[in-house]
Amino acid sequence: MNYSFTEQIKEPNQRQAVELCIAYAAKKGLTLQDVSNDKSWYDRGVDLILYQENKQALIDVKCDEQISKTGNIAFELIEICGSNAYLKKGWAYSKIDYIFYVDWNNKINYLLPLGNLFEKAFSKPHKGFSAYHPVENYFTLGVLLPLNELTFNKWNL
Repeated sequence: MNYSFTEQIKEPNQRQAVELCIAYAAKKGLTLQDVSNDKSWYDRGVDLILYQENKQALIDVKCDEQISKTGNIAFELIEICGSNAYLKKGWAYSKIDYIFYVDWNNKINYLLPLGNLFEKAFSKPHKGFSAYHPVENYFTLGVLLPLNELTFNKWNL
């Protein structure tokens, strides 16, 4: 079973994380369009679209309860979906511009350019991770990127 669109948009922390990002951006005078409830955008890994100076930037929102404990960003390279062993590229390979990575415990938002994360992930060896998502019955695999080695904008939400 894959982690479905319907399950994703109902997940409370994810929905709230998107709303926190939108509210914060509005305070900063930024215009974000919430497309997280649109399946065609979901399939592309996009939750928000930032409009600025006649350009748009595609943004994925990640909500993480471990970042405050570990000091690492989990950079997902592979999904292994359910008992059918279906493999798929992780969100690291999305065609998006930015990740809003929300530290759920501390309500801190990190805005990270996906290209920079990708470069950092493959610049040297990093610790790996595997995560099991029991409700959706799938695993993700990737590398842990230390926050203190990344370039980002940090906002308290």
